Amino acid sequence: APLGAEPAGRRMQTWIAGLRPMLEDSGGTIDGYVGDAVFAHWPCETVSAAQFLAVLRAIETWRAASPLPFRAVVHQGEVLFARSDRGEELTGPQVNFVFRSEKIAKGFDAPALLSSAAVEALDLLGQCDCYGRSAVDGMTDFYSFYALPAGFGAEKKSTR
Repeated sequence: APLGAEPAGRRMQTWIAGLRPMLEDSGGTIDGYVGDAVFAHWPCETVSAAQFLAVLRAIETWRAASPLPFRAVVHQGEVLFARSDRGEELTGPQVNFVFRSEKIAKGFDAPALLSSAAVEALDLLGQCDCYGRSAVDGMTDFYSFYALPAGFGAEKKSTR
């Protein structure tokens, strides 16, 4: 049954309250909220691939407790910073690529989707299954998209 506006709003606030510290405490910056999406970025100059993988692992582990289902899209690229009435914002073709890739993630029914550039930057080559290739709206090429490595973010369980 559909939730009313108030309960749905509370679940969204709870989701953001759970996600925000993971993003910000790891050196990430939340650039904005667009509909039901959170757009965050981590500068390569100050956050290593290992540090980013740690936050991505934490987000994936948190997925099971999240009050809302969500998709994560990970990409690496150069961006521009622009000043607006809302402050400094990211812009450029790579930002557009991320937003348009979310639709691709939905089409692949992917809880997490990595671009080829992200797989390479995070040194995950050969560890990720390929969902497939897809065109990206407004771009002239086809791009490959990948899943996180098997078991990524899963709690390690000891066995006897």
